[in-house]
Amino acid sequence: MPGTYKIDQKQNLITIHSTGVVTADDKIAQDKAIVADPKFKMNMNIICDLSAAIYDWDLKEMDKFRSFVRRIGPRIGKSKWAVIASGGATEHTAKIFSVLQESHDNVVKVKVFNDRQKAMNWIKELD
Repeated sequence: MPGTYKIDQKQNLITIHSTGVVTADDKIAQDKAIVADPKFKMNMNIICDLSAAIYDWDLKEMDKFRSFVRRIGPRIGKSKWAVIASGGATEHTAKIFSVLQESHDNVVKVKVFNDRQKAMNWIKELD
């Protein structure tokens, strides 16, 4: 699994740092580990820092990951995923995922940022 994660139950927040080349299968494996973690609970928000990673997914990989997210939706509940990307293929992949996710799912809200503080501010906003 390329990267690490930390679950902060007090802040209701999962922080993910991805590194290197990340495939949809890698991301699915990481998310399965997060959901299986005893600290995980429903409705947790996520800061996903992809600034040191390469997510160069085609639509097949994106659909595979989106299908996975739909399948685990009842387990993760309503949440916000703030994705931090610093350009290139990773930012493009994140933005496409965000648009596709928004148009087909009202459980997980995804927004892409290039600034950690703006991402954290969005996570803290009440809906």
